[in-house]
Amino acid sequence: QQFTDFANVLKAFIGTSYLALPFAFKQSGLALGIVALVLIATITDHCCQMIIKCKKVAVTMILDSSHQYRQLKADHCHEEMQKIRMAVEMEMTLGDIGKITIGDWGLRIVNVALVLTQTGFCVAYFIFMGNTIKSMFPYEFPSQNITKNASVQHLPKLSNFPVPISDESVKTITLNGTLLMDATHGQRSAPMFPLLLLIPLPFVVAMAFIRKIRKLGPISGLANIALLAGFFGLLVQILDGLHFKLNDVTLANWITFPIFFGQLTCAYEGIGCIIPIESGMGSNRPRFPLYLHLTLAQLSVLLGSFGVLGFLIYGNDVPQIVTDKLTTGLFAQLVRVTLIIAVLFTYPLQLFPVIQIAESLVF
Repeated sequence: QQFTDFANVLKAFIGTSYLALPFAFKQSGLALGIVALVLIATITDHCCQMIIKCKKVAVTMILDSSHQYRQLKADHCHEEMQKIRMAVEMEMTLGDIGKITIGDWGLRIVNVALVLTQTGFCVAYFIFMGNTIKSMFPYEFPSQNITKNASVQHLPKLSNFPVPISDESVKTITLNGTLLMDATHGQRSAPMFPLLLLIPLPFVVAMAFIRKIRKLGPISGLANIALLAGFFGLLVQILDGLHFKLNDVTLANWITFPIFFGQLTCAYEGIGCIIPIESGMGSNRPRFPLYLHLTLAQLSVLLGSFGVLGFLIYGNDVPQIVTDKLTTGLFAQLVRVTLIIAVLFTYPLQLFPVIQIAESLVF
């Protein structure tokens, strides 16, 4: 159970947001990005721990207002008291804490925020899976018949040739044949994007029927393994032909820093799941603070190392998502598959708070 509980905590926070961290460090600058990463990680850890403490206070307030619990306390029935406390803690949600704190509006605000953020993550996961599946299909290139002395469009710039070539030598082609256009004029042979999104749908629907978050532990463990495999696979691709573009590196860029801030805070995406995860840990609940410390430390190292390396290697040419730099070879395709599996197995955990809220409204 300790493995599954830790796997859930780890999976709640570690997603695919690290793929955008090299681009994020470009927006913040190297030094400012590292300082902000440490600061945001520390604040996230502190706030998550405070949420758990608030939950315990809220549970105590509920129990102290119960006549039955007060009677058990007076009769020193500690075993029965413990059973009641555990039952209340397992049913407590983030919205309940908001309601106890500031009333019905607290419940509404917290639930709306949870639904928007967690649903947003899940929508982003579907888009990522669809785009990644699409990128695994080869390009189809339209062909163009070239006749003698026919003009040719889309030729490379003359400056790209290794030897000097005059304008006159490329104005015409004196060869009958077929010219294949470059990749910028080709199209993926993949089906329509909505059809690609249907591929992971059966698994997602099936996972929505799991009612206990602790049962997602093995799935979270597999997702963590797939995610780390994809992470190291991407590192191999990035470090291939290692060359740092130090001239492109800036130490601080305050103008575009908000982009970094938004992407990094999104990377710590497990805040909405900590209450159901902690509630479902049973006898392991006292270990939650330790699991959270370890998770955020690992996540911060992963985000920082990947972001800094990607920025140093790609410089100003860094893409918004590092997977855009993957090649079309077998190894690159395996990396894409592991990332798809990681996201697919992350989906049920991130959707769990939304399902909880939906069930509370319907039943």
